[in-house]
Amino acid sequence: MWMIICIIVAVILLGWIGIGYVGFKTAICRGHELDINDREALKGTAWDQYYDEIQEGIVWISQQETEDIYIQSEDGLKLHARLMDQSGAKGTVLMFHGYRTHPEVDFSASSHVYYECGNRIVHIDQRAAGESEGKYIGFGVLESRDCCLWAQYIANRFGTDQKIILAGLSMGASTVLMATAHHEDRRVRINCSPEEPMEVSMTLPKNVTGIVADSAFSSPYDIIKKRIRTTYHCNGRLLTIAIGIWSRMLAHYSLKELSVPDVMKHNTIPVLLVHGTEDSNVPVEMTVKIAENCQAPKQVLLVKGAEHGTGYLVDNEAYKKALQEFCS
Repeated sequence: MWMIICIIVAVILLGWIGIGYVGFKTAICRGHELDINDREALKGTAWDQYYDEIQEGIVWISQQETEDIYIQSEDGLKLHARLMDQSGAKGTVLMFHGYRTHPEVDFSASSHVYYECGNRIVHIDQRAAGESEGKYIGFGVLESRDCCLWAQYIANRFGTDQKIILAGLSMGASTVLMATAHHEDRRVRINCSPEEPMEVSMTLPKNVTGIVADSAFSSPYDIIKKRIRTTYHCNGRLLTIAIGIWSRMLAHYSLKELSVPDVMKHNTIPVLLVHGTEDSNVPVEMTVKIAENCQAPKQVLLVKGAEHGTGYLVDNEAYKKALQEFCS
């Protein structure tokens, strides 16, 4: 009898772990990225009705002169970004895109606003996306450490007297907020191009003066569980735990390693938090909780009727005004 029970339990556990691996491969391993030029793929998404505005922004970006720049991550990945400089730039905006997309897409409509405020723009390909290396998506946990290195690179290249603003959308928003959690004194040597290798601290430089976070989620665990619950109409807890086991073993991070609301309790950098009230991907309540916990100076813009990541497109005037005031 006990043998039968043990076999049944073993089969259930193996099935649970196996399903968790499938979930891990689906959610965390590098995969298909959004192609904004594929109009058919956008049908039924929040982006579809704003296709023309997005394309207009992408055209503007493509017309600007850019420089390919590279740094090496702490774990040896070659990370890529495009630098859009301008004469007399008074600061730099580092832009971090969302889950399986591109900065030219996520910031197609807003890049020119930052640029017109006198900033150079850096469109960053997050690890496991675009031209950057990497097998696993970190849901902000791993990317937040990359964010610190990018900010240190920019501070070293253009000087600590020039302000740096971190901007992120969706997973990118969680990335830039999580970056405020890192305060490590140890030096990290990074290879970079076109500059010589440099040694930097795993922390944000002091000239990071602001963070713009649009549609941030609270933690990898929370958003993965939410997506499972929405897609498969189940609680999602057990499958999320199973995915987390594989994440620890293969991607080397915990889905509960960083929680943005907890991180914000200790943050001192001013933040602008943006979220659409009708966001079906990342609940607006997540940003509300982040705002409640944030101890730094903060501004909150909740865009009425906006779906995920479409705040700038839904209420262009309010969003643009908020960015201009925050960047001034």
